[in-house]
Amino acid sequence: SSQESFSSIVVEFSSTVDPEKAKSEVQNAVDRVTTLPEAAQDPSVEVIDFTNQPVMLFALSTPGDEAALPVIADELLDEIKVLPAVEKVNLTYRRDPEISIILTPETIAAHQLSIASLARAIDAALGNFPGGTIAATDTTLSLDQEKSVRSLESLRRLPITVGGETVPLGSLAVIIEKEKPGTLPAYVLSHKHDATRAIFFAAYQTENADTREAIDSIEKTIASYQALSPIDFTVSTYFNGAEEIDR
Repeated sequence: SSQESFSSIVVEFSSTVDPEKAKSEVQNAVDRVTTLPEAAQDPSVEVIDFTNQPVMLFALSTPGDEAALPVIADELLDEIKVLPAVEKVNLTYRRDPEISIILTPETIAAHQLSIASLARAIDAALGNFPGGTIAATDTTLSLDQEKSVRSLESLRRLPITVGGETVPLGSLAVIIEKEKPGTLPAYVLSHKHDATRAIFFAAYQTENADTREAIDSIEKTIASYQALSPIDFTVSTYFNGAEEIDR
């Protein structure tokens, strides 16, 4: 492209090409040009290396179940960062939610509860429990099953035992999510839903990876995780390095 007193030429290479070698070859080609105007300054060659920039930026949101957002983000992060073509993945606007379990004086009196006894009951409901054993020739391994809570609703449905009676936790307490002071929010807006809280991902490829292959592996990983997830979530891609290369 050219404008008054300035011209630039963009040369694109495959992501597998060594940037310094490519720069040297382009510089040699430029140096062989001897027909520039006398008043022209010596041309310079600069490298823009996509390996030092994210190859994919996307936002993760969970319309209707904001409490599950950090859990899904962490699990998806674990899936993506082990891909061979991925160097690292950064998360922004991730927040650690604080859950408040509020008991009324009437509930405490009716069930003869205390904060300590309720805490023990919740801990027991969430704790590990025996799941059997695996026996080999000279070895026997014990198996534990671990319970987890993925959303506010599942916490409200959590069965706990108080006074010999098993009831959902939500029938005893008001359970709400509170945000830590100073947390900066981020939102995504779609024609399918109103503005919802989001966590943003920035994925970087390894030095020798092909950009298209790196992004393809990330997209396939997201799709596979989404197909198995019991919670609906949305991924909104706002930068795709492969599409930029193709332009």
